[in-house]
Amino acid sequence: MNLIEQLKRKFRLILEINFIEENGLNYLRVVTDYRSLKEVEKISIEISKFIDKIEISEKNFILEVLSKGQ
Repeated sequence: MNLIEQLKRKFRLILEINFIEENGLNYLRVVTDYRSLKEVEKISIEISKFIDKIEISEKNFILEVLSKGQ
């Protein structure tokens, strides 16, 4: 199971998740259904800790967690 599948399974409120390259940098962009900054901050930390615990084959990337907005 790849990283995106693992994250979708673990975190149910992820709406969208993609690897994106912009300006020579790789991003793992996660869009959540959370609305408040505190909730987005909390899920960002949880996702980061989860990624640190598992072995992944993806290249180095910057984790970017966003709210879908209203």
